[in-house]
Amino acid sequence: MEPSSQENIFRVISELEERIDRLDKKVDEINEQVNKRIDILDASVEELRHQLERLRTDSAGDLVLISTNFSMLLLALISHPKYLLSLIEDLSDAISTLERLKTFDKKTLRDLRSDTLKVIIEKAGKIKCDVGDLAERLVKYFSPGELLSPEVKNLVRKNFGLKGLEIWERMVR
Repeated sequence: MEPSSQENIFRVISELEERIDRLDKKVDEINEQVNKRIDILDASVEELRHQLERLRTDSAGDLVLISTNFSMLLLALISHPKYLLSLIEDLSDAISTLERLKTFDKKTLRDLRSDTLKVIIEKAGKIKCDVGDLAERLVKYFSPGELLSPEVKNLVRKNFGLKGLEIWERMVR
């Protein structure tokens, strides 16, 4: 007995529905694979972006550190108080930039600030810079805690005497 045309139609429809279901599953599988690849690509792009940002920050930090070192070299060559006082701002700006870039840890930056301050005070003593002018300039860029630390006060006393230390303390407070 031959199936009726209605049965043939139902059978064809049923086969078509099965094919559509299989195709839907394939499309879902492909979409899932594509989404996984997109996620992997997104993660890779994000990691690359972070690496480039770190590289940019590190490079900028290195450039500023080189600038700071160059300024310290200039500091060694300075022989007049007015040049020393103008270089203080440049050194402070360079250190502030390094702090903003967060290229170096806080201890390294604190040590750099401290060493810079010591070199400035020693140089100021050697070139007979006025201790009041020096303190007035440094107060703009260094905290009272830095300027009144025992080590700095001893350095000021050594380079400017007790009278200079009294002026220093009065100007810093």
